[in-house]
Amino acid sequence: MSTQKILFPTDFSDQSIHALVETVRFNEALGYDIVLFHAYNRPYTDEGYNAKGLLHEEEKSIDKNFSAVENKIPELENCTKVKMIGDVVDVVEDYIEKEPISLIVMSTKGAVGLGELFGTKTAKIIKNVNVPVIVVPNNAVLAPMNRVGLACDYSEAVDHGRLSFLVQLADKVKFDLDLITLNRDEKTMTKKELGNREILLKDLNGIATTSSFSQHAQLSWGLIEFARNNGIEMIGVIPKSYNFIERIFHESLTQEMAFHSPVPVLVIQ
Repeated sequence: MSTQKILFPTDFSDQSIHALVETVRFNEALGYDIVLFHAYNRPYTDEGYNAKGLLHEEEKSIDKNFSAVENKIPELENCTKVKMIGDVVDVVEDYIEKEPISLIVMSTKGAVGLGELFGTKTAKIIKNVNVPVIVVPNNAVLAPMNRVGLACDYSEAVDHGRLSFLVQLADKVKFDLDLITLNRDEKTMTKKELGNREILLKDLNGIATTSSFSQHAQLSWGLIEFARNNGIEMIGVIPKSYNFIERIFHESLTQEMAFHSPVPVLVIQ
């Protein structure tokens, strides 16, 4: 059986290094291999792109940054380090099509970084890959983790395969799971919704679960508010499984959750 891997795209910023430290701590329970990944552009000169000398200097600078990361985080000394030319969205997608990646962890700089590397491109990477992604907001922590919230509306049954990663994660990290339904309550759930919840609970067998309800005009802010008020340490969403998420999973949900959440966001693909 091949070793499971975490892909960590980095721009070597302070925020990225903070998220990487948290990833290493989180990974103590998982035991995955960590792959550090950096995307960069070809240097530009008046003569055009592909100036060999400048490209060599750029690659040397990246290698120095990788070494600096090792010095700050000794646990990463022997990890795989990858540098690829191109837009980060495209090259991440290309890389995971060729390599067995189980999880992507990314940092985000928040609303002020919407035009930067881990701004709007965070949402694009999430939408273009088929593996789970954890987005780590500024100053958020990943470990220890005792309670995770999963957004649920039960309008459709969840594909069992999508939950397998969450079940594995809970088994290794040992967190409880809070199933959060917004703008509904137990009394107004239909027979179909109750049936879908029972199916979900069977798939989550072995995880300590609680069903919670919350009211909020906007989905993403409702989840964030619930997390703040109820000790949730990570918020999980399944964007292509539940209709209520799928309807608004354009840029808005990912950006608001990733950029404004006080806790990490797990997007289960």
